Amino acid sequence: MTVAFFYSMQGIFLDNLHFISDIESLHIDFFTGLNNDLPLSPLYSTIMNLKTLKLESIEACIAFNVLRRFNRCYNSLTSIEFNNCKFNESISYNGFDQLTQLQSFHLNYCEGLTEKIFEALQDIPVLSNIRTLSVRGKIITGLDLLIQRIGTNLEHVHLELNGFVERGKEYEKDS
Repeated sequence: MTVAFFYSMQGIFLDNLHFISDIESLHIDFFTGLNNDLPLSPLYSTIMNLKTLKLESIEACIAFNVLRRFNRCYNSLTSIEFNNCKFNESISYNGFDQLTQLQSFHLNYCEGLTEKIFEALQDIPVLSNIRTLSVRGKIITGLDLLIQRIGTNLEHVHLELNGFVERGKEYEKDS
């Protein structure tokens, strides 16, 4: 089951948690009025087998806090997507290294992605398991650092930077 969680629908979800315990894909859009004060804790403790988490229109530090709260799903989460998130260099990536099943990582139209952000991401061992990488938005300095870090297992790449699109680039694996 896939669910998009919007502010206007929060009561429906929070009042009927038994319907969402088997959610495998969750999209939380903070642009629609949802904020960090919303009592999402029932979601965190109810959802057990989340495979895909999309976080949209939020400060990246809050997005990573939301991600950490889904720690019961660390062994099932295979894809994380950040859409229109704002990154800064003081983000804590604690818990990110415990996403042992993570295979897909998406950064779409995010702001503040710099070489220092990618240097910090480069130190997270689990990123070497990534098979799919998607980056969309402005040309980003330091992106090559991330690709170098995860390049050994990378099978699918989608780069859409300043209107230039490159899909399906293949990388040779060292034997």
